[in-house]
Amino acid sequence: MQKPQQENENLQSALRERFLFPDEKLFTVQQVHNSENDRIWCVDTPRPSTIVEHRQYPKSAMVWGRIYASGKTLLVL
Repeated sequence: MQKPQQENENLQSALRERFLFPDEKLFTVQQVHNSENDRIWCVDTPRPSTIVEHRQYPKSAMVWGRIYASGKTLLVL
């Protein structure tokens, strides 16, 4: 009875060493304009300053990495 239990523990230990935790995250590089947060309170504001240019699809970067039992990988952009 001892031998199958020992083999099971060895198998679980081997699987734990190979277990992998991958993750990815999307970071927005360009700021999205929000007129509710960017208010100007003054009496004599020149009109051209009220125009704010922004892109429909802001630039972004995806970062990917993984962690496992014996270490971690470098982050990939």
